[in-house]
Amino acid sequence: MIYSDCPTMCPRTCAAMEGSRFCTRRCLSPGCVCPDDMYLLNMKTPKCVTYKQCVGYCKVRFQEKCYWVSEISVLVTYSEAEVLCKQHNASLANIYNKEQADEMSKKFPNWLVGWIGMSIIGKDSDKPMIANYNGSQASYVSWLNSYPKLGGGKNNIAIKYDKTKKTFSMTNYYPDTKFDGAVCEI
Repeated sequence: MIYSDCPTMCPRTCAAMEGSRFCTRRCLSPGCVCPDDMYLLNMKTPKCVTYKQCVGYCKVRFQEKCYWVSEISVLVTYSEAEVLCKQHNASLANIYNKEQADEMSKKFPNWLVGWIGMSIIGKDSDKPMIANYNGSQASYVSWLNSYPKLGGGKNNIAIKYDKTKKTFSMTNYYPDTKFDGAVCEI
């Protein structure tokens, strides 16, 4: 990183490689920025990466967010999926809307079920709250038929990919269930 007297409020990141289209020209307090030929990995991680590294991190870009999808040959539990994401300076992803799910389905790997960061809270009611990874209420849910299965500790949510329809559905499972991978939000 290099020092700047007038760092932009909206630096170029792997998710927004041209910078944010909603950015104002105001400066932040003087501080460190990425050199012109590099990109900030994400807004949470002060790490500069090259274009090639950025492309490798972001398997899917959608609405100025960057997603990395694991492509591993071993099955992982929820906690192992969290570790996978942390190794990429990321957290398990949230699915925010149908458009995002549709965009991700176009670039989804060959595995069929993977962990995401959403979970069920308030499982004692008929309409439990679905939370994003940070605990905020989820704005989008698309359950597979006959899901969610409430009670018994099945609080963690995975996505199931239908190769034929090229669509996602959400399912809930025990955190020690092993699935094909994880979707991470950088």
